[in-house]
Amino acid sequence: MRSRVQKLRRTLAAVEGDAARAAGAGDERARAELLLPVASRLPRGSREARVPDWSRLDDQGQAVEIAIPLDPALSPKENAQRWLKRAKRYQAASERIAARRAEVAAELARAEALLSGAEAAKDAGQLAAVEAEAPPPVPGRKSPLSPRLPYRKFSSQSGAPILVGRSARDNDALTLRVARGNDLWLHARGVQGAHVIIPGAGDSPDSRALGDAALLAAHFSSARGQDGVEVAWTRCKYVRKPKGAPPGSVTVTQEKVLRVRLEEDRLQSLLRTEG
Repeated sequence: MRSRVQKLRRTLAAVEGDAARAAGAGDERARAELLLPVASRLPRGSREARVPDWSRLDDQGQAVEIAIPLDPALSPKENAQRWLKRAKRYQAASERIAARRAEVAAELARAEALLSGAEAAKDAGQLAAVEAEAPPPVPGRKSPLSPRLPYRKFSSQSGAPILVGRSARDNDALTLRVARGNDLWLHARGVQGAHVIIPGAGDSPDSRALGDAALLAAHFSSARGQDGVEVAWTRCKYVRKPKGAPPGSVTVTQEKVLRVRLEEDRLQSLLRTEG
């Protein structure tokens, strides 16, 4: 719940920033419209443009001269065009931004109330009552109270679970913290890709599960779509993380190699088992 509240606060701050930029879109448009008539007379690399603003007059009825700061990496005309483009985008999105801000603010208030209730709970029954008040999960989306897992989970033809790392850092978490020593570990050879784990494979891994896991390792790699991909496999206890190695980088010993051919029907059946 604390994680949910923190995430919503960050989201609200980001939406508030968009709202502030949308509110300032009119000023950017006005600045661009003042600059455009004189932009062709200013050299590229200018850091400032001094232009007359006829919406503001001095005591003699003359336009007040104002200074407009410029990005010297762009020409004056390009500065103006960028402001106009950004103003148009934010003005078009202003209603959507306002609606999103109200939505996130309401979600945050609800999450903070749930967190307060959870912190005040004195036993498991009261905690269960707080959980019952939490919003139901949206189909296809994890519950806001569910921790994010570092892997995606699929099922092989034999029913064995297959875990696939979501990112380089998640690969480290899956291989080094989630998996156990005798679980099977797979990875497409010589390319970037996901670490794949078959937990509890035992002494004699099921050939169908091993083939399915190898197919997923090929699919979730930079070799995706190739007709043939070599996939290394071994036990997790033979996988090590060198000190200072980048996320997802490991060394492997006692590996064996499977050559996987793309079987589109089999792959699609596997992908549909994600849960």
